[in-house]
Order: sequence, then C-alpha cells, then structure tokens
Amino acid sequence: MQELGIYTLWQLSYLLIFLIPKWAATFKAANEQVNLMITTTNTKDAFEQLINYKADMAIYGGGMSERPKEIEWEELYKDELWFVVSPNHHYAHQSITLVEMFQEPFIMREVGSSMREHLFSLCQTYQVKPPNIALQFNGIHETIRSVMAGYGANFISSLAVREYVKSGQLARVYVKDIHAIKHKIAICTRNNEKQNLFVQRFIETIKNTPI
Repeated sequence: MQELGIYTLWQLSYLLIFLIPKWAATFKAANEQVNLMITTTNTKDAFEQLINYKADMAIYGGGMSERPKEIEWEELYKDELWFVVSPNHHYAHQSITLVEMFQEPFIMREVGSSMREHLFSLCQTYQVKPPNIALQFNGIHETIRSVMAGYGANFISSLAVREYVKSGQLARVYVKDIHAIKHKIAICTRNNEKQNLFVQRFIETIKNTPI
C-alpha cells in the first residue's frame, strides 16, 4: 500500500480539527489504496521532516519569514482572525477600541501558539498594553468552550469559530481603526521536485474542497 505522509504544524492545530478531516476523507474515498499518515508537530520539526524526505508535504499557517529556502510555498487562502466573546458579554457585537478590548481577561492557547503570538504582535504594533491571559489551555475546544461559558475573550481563527458565531453561541467584537487581521495558510513541498501522483491528488483535493 502506498503511504502518503503529511505534516500539519501545531500552531495551526485548528486545521487538523476543522479542515484536514474533510480533505482526508475526500481523498481517501477516491484513493483507498493509499495509507494517509497525518502528524501534527511544531514548525521547525515539520520543515525538517519535509526537507529530509520523511514527509511528503506540510500544511502551514503564519508568515513567510519562517520558510526555509528549501521549501516551495503555495498559498491556499488567508485566514481572518477574530475577537470573540460569549453572546451575553457586554462587548458582544459591539465596536470598541483596542485598549478597551485588552482590558478584558483573555482565554488563550499555550505559549508558542500562533494565535497568542498574533495577539502580542498586535500589542507591539499599536503600542497597547497586553491583556491579562486569565486562562490557558492546550486544546482549542477547551478554549472555545470557556469563552462560550461567559468568561473572558479570545482572539482566534475565523475558521475555528465561524459556525459558533453563526449559530449565536459566540459573538464577535469589532475593534475600531484596525484592519482585518489575517495570516496565510499554505501547502509546503520541497523546492524543484516533481510531486508523485498521490501528493498531486491530495493537493488537488485540498484546492477543490470548499472550506
């Protein structure tokens, strides 16, 4: 049986939860003979595995600065980042300043997560005191559920919470004078390498499956 190894970077673990299962199921249904191996790891390890031929591709989210020269980068789309709170929160559906937003306690992922890094980067860009990280979780579901329960705010991928906002389980907070904050989601392969048939098919599956 042919084996296809794919690394998703742990900063984008919501990809593993919300997107990868859909891509994998669609691909597997059409390619039963392929053993699809998906691993979540950190950025450095994932790129090393890819460069050293221990993985066939990686799916990455973030900026371009971390990309090694050996990696080919194909952008899929830009993911918007949202501030969200409980629908009963006093800032639910409101438009407020960043200073006001950051006076709220935040529930965030662990140190090193991309969302947390984006949050503190925002503080540096706008010279605003960082919020108090009142609760910290290693899992995205625990983070989201705690915000739903009514305590604190979260800064998170729209892909992860879009359905919760649509159903009214979470509410967005709109911050004045700040343009939409986005980061890139990309397919990573080795430079100047012709992909084997199954890698090509998986990439086509990703591109042709609506998010």
